[in-house]
Amino acid sequence: MTHKALKAKSARYTKLVEWSKEDGCFVGSAPPIIGPCCHGDDQAKVYAELCRIVEEWIELLDKDGAPLPAKLVKPDIMAQLKATWGDRVFSTKEVAEMRAAELDGEGGCGTPTSANSPPPRA
Repeated sequence: MTHKALKAKSARYTKLVEWSKEDGCFVGSAPPIIGPCCHGDDQAKVYAELCRIVEEWIELLDKDGAPLPAKLVKPDIMAQLKATWGDRVFSTKEVAEMRAAELDGEGGCGTPTSANSPPPRA
């Protein structure tokens, strides 16, 4: 499989990098390709590692002649943001912070905190 084809197939899957309060770090997964499979303190590095892992799994499945799992639909956090904020444009960092706050039970669509930092630890 060409690198371009591999990237195209990988792009079909939602890749999740979420703050794990329990582990105190970011954890990456890409269901239904793979569950939690990488972690670290730097969200961008975890995402890059996750992308590499997903591409490796796709390549292995392809070599084995196994079908790729059906892709999952991305969560619709944008509908929540629009309902709260109207047409304001959010940066990727702000959305990640809101998602992290949501996971910590702090609401999720409130005012973003400092950019590119994990949520406060309890």
